[in-house]
Amino acid sequence: MTDIQYPLEGNCQCGQVRYHILQPFLYQAVCHCTDCHKMSATSFSISAAIPKDAFKLITGQLKTYTKTAESGHTVNCYFCADCGNRIYHHSTGSPDIYRVKPGTLEDTRIIKPDVHVWTRSKQDWVKIPDDILQYETQPENQNANT
Repeated sequence: MTDIQYPLEGNCQCGQVRYHILQPFLYQAVCHCTDCHKMSATSFSISAAIPKDAFKLITGQLKTYTKTAESGHTVNCYFCADCGNRIYHHSTGSPDIYRVKPGTLEDTRIIKPDVHVWTRSKQDWVKIPDDILQYETQPENQNANT
């Protein structure tokens, strides 16, 4: 996808929450941790990191679920108050970064993961391309989820 126009538009499943992404992603990470298994109800979750000022909520109300990551950082998870669809999360370990769930974008062709994290928890049937950066746990220089 070479002709990307900003803002990118996204929404939850029920359409009550609508948002804009104003800048390109810093990176896109596929996380295979057990929390992401549960959150996504499948084998992994994808997050697209952006500067927090690049996210603009247009409509709807977000509820928050707060958890403590393995790193000890607090992670606030924001989701639609009506349908429960996760929109993004934000960690005290990376206070200037939001991690948006790119599957909530109206045009998902922009999803192109750069890295896979927590691969020690990945399902055996998941095949990661050899040319993609991989970490068994959370890399120190990238707080993709924590």
